[in-house]
Amino acid sequence: MRFACLLLLIAASPAWADDDDDKAKPITEPEHQSRRLDHDGQFGLSVRFADGVRAVTTYEDSTYCGKSDATTSSGYAPVCVGRTPFQVQLEASYGVKRKLDVFAELRLGIEADFGASPTMDNGPHIVSLSPGLRVFYSEGRQSKLFSTAQLLFDFSSYKDASGIAKSSDFGVRNLNGLWFELDRSYAAYVYVGETLTFVRWLDFSLEAGAGFQVRY
Repeated sequence: MRFACLLLLIAASPAWADDDDDKAKPITEPEHQSRRLDHDGQFGLSVRFADGVRAVTTYEDSTYCGKSDATTSSGYAPVCVGRTPFQVQLEASYGVKRKLDVFAELRLGIEADFGASPTMDNGPHIVSLSPGLRVFYSEGRQSKLFSTAQLLFDFSSYKDASGIAKSSDFGVRNLNGLWFELDRSYAAYVYVGETLTFVRWLDFSLEAGAGFQVRY
């Protein structure tokens, strides 16, 4: 009888309690939220800074693109290679799916671009609007790659030597980079980008930059 009672006491002891209950505990709400770092259903605001190089090819000999060439009849180079004006880029976005954002980008040149002739240094500041899509892939715990597909409308106020405004420009744009989700509400990223416009002149540029985004 005493032996049976001893067995009952050992079985009821906490040291022999089953730990399955601990394993079966559900993930608490804060833990679950901290693991969700996608943009689905969120609005975002982003700022980024970019610099780069470009090549401009004019359609007419009388068009100045920033370089001189004594071997041409006009004295202007037909192809101009140089640095792009330093710019700030503002973006508003919305996460339509876990790996897909729609956004609109506004580019504003901080530095002035080339003028209408070598003697005119009052060139315009870049102003362009670029709507597009951003796709995320190769996701890690807090990092992922991204690519964009964008249209670009350039409203920069270039003029010819007589002071007549040139037309607005149109083109395409793409960014590829590495995105770091620091939290559900903010992120940082680095990227390289390519832009091609072709109405005013043929302008191809490569840029590199970094940005920061907040979401809600």
